[in-house]
Amino acid sequence: MLARLLLFLQILFSISSSYGQCLTGSTSLIGANSSTTGSRSLDEKIRSSKNAIENTFGITTDLKISTQMGKNKISVRAYPNRLYTAQVIIDYSLLTDFIWKSDDRNLFTDYILAHTITHALQIKKQWQDTEIQSELIADYLAGYFLGKENYTSDSLEILFSSIKEIQSLAFCCEEHLPSVSLKHKVILAGYEASGIDTSRIFETALDYLITYADDSEKNQDFEICQKCNGEGKIKVPTSCYNCNSSGRKNCPECKGSGGHYETTYDSKGVATTFFAACSFCAGIKTVNCEFCEGTGVYRSPVICDFCNGSGKIQLK
Repeated sequence: MLARLLLFLQILFSISSSYGQCLTGSTSLIGANSSTTGSRSLDEKIRSSKNAIENTFGITTDLKISTQMGKNKISVRAYPNRLYTAQVIIDYSLLTDFIWKSDDRNLFTDYILAHTITHALQIKKQWQDTEIQSELIADYLAGYFLGKENYTSDSLEILFSSIKEIQSLAFCCEEHLPSVSLKHKVILAGYEASGIDTSRIFETALDYLITYADDSEKNQDFEICQKCNGEGKIKVPTSCYNCNSSGRKNCPECKGSGGHYETTYDSKGVATTFFAACSFCAGIKTVNCEFCEGTGVYRSPVICDFCNGSGKIQLK
């Protein structure tokens, strides 16, 4: 009876909420930050999509559903203790009042989660740029994921017809976000790149944005940008997030133990136990960080702020 009463109250609160607003009175059921929406079917879809996205891009996220998001309905931030790549928080009402009530709920859920969770990939890559560039990278990667999931081009057209509404519901400051037409173009480009190996897709996304900037201005007179030598990207040294600037990580083979104990027996059955050093780290317990190659400093690729990624400077 108690479970039925809670379910009834939850439905009542969800009906009384409005688009883009946090639920009033639902915190006692769902919590400010929770792992559930209260809907079994939506929870299963979120879990399935999250796992697929994380497996595709090689990241892990702590995803929470919140009833206290304020104006912006999505938040992604570096995870403080590195158990995960990032913490992702999505507004309860965005998911339940709009996404899951749509006839294209699976498509919209996959797009929202892919766009949001791939911001964690940007954190992992320690890639920093303007808010618009960050959003475009996330859109490109979301399009790539939709292609990997075998969505049709007709599905993309359905998504495009609703993208402005999704963006206006999810964010409060649209002047800092890409135009809808640009989002369409970038999502489609990512979708068409779905045949590319996942290990190269982040650099491919950066290269695409640079090429796009170059194509949009190709009929004007330019000179090579001296800051990036025409590459459109520069690498900025930052403290390595993956190893906390130490340059070392626990050995993945022995988990930092340095080896393991082995027991042998002689012909009389007498046991001898000895410590065998790990063959991967030679008993040192740590190995060079794969991100910074043991330097403690990661050179993060950033679109050149001097030429805005075009590799060229317009002649005056």
